[in-house]
Amino acid sequence: MAHLPSPIADAVLNAARQAYDSGFTAVAVIAAFGLVVTAFVAAVLLRPREVGQPAAEV
Repeated sequence: MAHLPSPIADAVLNAARQAYDSGFTAVAVIAAFGLVVTAFVAAVLLRPREVGQPAAEV
């Protein structure tokens, strides 16, 4: 089994860590956006109706 020289192995591991971190960050941002949208939709759908306003049809 061939082994990479230490500086090359460090560079490869650092690149892999950066790719993992950026992917994890992207997933976290998308999940946070989804939670914000879900909370907004829930707030709109669950808000109390004004007096005299007909119920919304689904």
